[in-house]
Amino acid sequence: MTARTPNAVRRFTIVAVVIPIVLVVLAVVVQLIALPSLPDPIAAHWGFDGQPDGFAPAWASILLTAVVGLGVPLLIAVSGLSGLRRGDRGATYRLLGATASAMTALMAVLSTGTVLGQVGLGSAQDAPSIALPVLVALAAAIVAGVAGWMLQPHQPYRPTLVAGKDDDAATGAALLEALRVRALAR
Repeated sequence: MTARTPNAVRRFTIVAVVIPIVLVVLAVVVQLIALPSLPDPIAAHWGFDGQPDGFAPAWASILLTAVVGLGVPLLIAVSGLSGLRRGDRGATYRLLGATASAMTALMAVLSTGTVLGQVGLGSAQDAPSIALPVLVALAAAIVAGVAGWMLQPHQPYRPTLVAGKDDDAATGAALLEALRVRALAR
């Protein structure tokens, strides 16, 4: 292992796992604090006209934030960590980590924004438009994605060879090259 290997794995883990966990915990805490002041049910879906048209229990937003906000980035992290630990490198891993942070920021900010918009309302029918929470969530996702990309080291594409599997491919490529050279020599 080179000195760069632990840095790439550590930074990916911070961006794809630690930051999403912190964002989700903050979002859930804020939503739990707001829970007693929410109508029950709360607006959970808005139509094209900007009016709420779907409703759910007040706790559903908290559950959705936790499950989706942690589930998506953890699936992304699991898919990337095995290759990074094996020694693979490249922009794809940076993109995976940045995507995990961006998706979590989007989910956490959007769900928290829609909940906070309903604090103190007598009825979920009175919920404000979702336009502002969507715009703020998109901005947060862009910031988190760019930050996640920048926090990880730039490393050129470098796959690792897997013993057995890649040996067969290398042997096959060498055989084809030998046949090509022999054919040209005739």
